[in-house]
Amino acid sequence: MTWPSYISLWYALNYHGLTTQLSHSIQVLTTRKVFRSEIEFENMRISFIKINPKFLFGYDKIRIGTHDVFMALPEKAILDGLMLGKVSVSEIFDILKENIAKLDIHRFVEFIRRCGNSALAKRMGFMLDVLGRDIYADLHKLVTPTILTLDPGLPKRGVADHKWRILDNLKKSAEV
Repeated sequence: MTWPSYISLWYALNYHGLTTQLSHSIQVLTTRKVFRSEIEFENMRISFIKINPKFLFGYDKIRIGTHDVFMALPEKAILDGLMLGKVSVSEIFDILKENIAKLDIHRFVEFIRRCGNSALAKRMGFMLDVLGRDIYADLHKLVTPTILTLDPGLPKRGVADHKWRILDNLKKSAEV
């Protein structure tokens, strides 16, 4: 492996029981330049994704088999998926909806503030709000006037949420 780094995204989401979807590889986030984006280790494919050093937080040291590894906390794995675009917004919403009771909302707020990313704050804040967890008072300074689509990969059609400045192009607010 490389240091500094931690396991996140689908592998971490599955490890924490937030999804039953099995990952075809272990996704490792690192701040270092990677010479090979994928390697094989003990019959498992490991994918490396370079991130900004300011996003290198939110993980714990755990033991998997005979190896000590650093694994994203559940909330950070969700935020990584959303921020890096490696997990679809619809899948993130479903993960939140199914697991909202066991996720730490205060940790979400802390991690979103630490990232300082307006788009992340708006999208995550909107989804949590739809699920009955209003964190606007904690994140309002990150909510800029520009309206963003909930899912940037889909057409700009839907209902605008003026509180979070999000265009709900997934119609998630109508689902709950």
